[in-house]
Amino acid sequence: MNNAPVFVDALLLRASLQDLRRRLGEDWIGQLRAVYPEAVSWRFAHQAQHNLLYGYLMLPRKLPLEEVVWRAWRARLAELGLAGAELHRLEKRLDVPGVSQGQEPHAHYVVETDADEGWMEEIERWYAVEHLPGLASVPGCIRAQRWTNHDGGPRSLACYDLVSESTLGSVPWLAVRGTPWSDRTRPHFRNTRRTMFQPLSAQG
Repeated sequence: MNNAPVFVDALLLRASLQDLRRRLGEDWIGQLRAVYPEAVSWRFAHQAQHNLLYGYLMLPRKLPLEEVVWRAWRARLAELGLAGAELHRLEKRLDVPGVSQGQEPHAHYVVETDADEGWMEEIERWYAVEHLPGLASVPGCIRAQRWTNHDGGPRSLACYDLVSESTLGSVPWLAVRGTPWSDRTRPHFRNTRRTMFQPLSAQG
């Protein structure tokens, strides 16, 4: 077993919102905060069709999380008795303020993917040099981030806070997606998930 610490900026909670409310009540956010006091801020987004909640537990700084500590953190989640809930360690790779920074987000778009063997380095370079900065410059994009998921994958998680879902269909957004570099890179995505969420308020 590799006991080297993993450097972590945030935790990702994947869970059923319905199950959270059934098990923890209407103050489910408060109870989660009590279970994970290490988090300095929380962001939640919900996908209604599949009743899927993503919760980002932001840590105060990049922390080296050793395996014994990580097992203890996962055990806290298990003690809540949430069916199918998962906790993942996220390491931040890129965080780009969008041209619409300061506006209220009404959509949270997530793209998760693995890569063909030997292609992850090129995909990371494409994200860093062209894709994430390009999408951040599109009107309607508030923030663009990319993370490495160290647990269970997919390995790459890119997410975008948007003024509205319609940003994805705008001419500038489609132009960034349609570059020659994008056309070379995207066929090497594997196990890809693209999900549109709606942000939840801090009160749930």
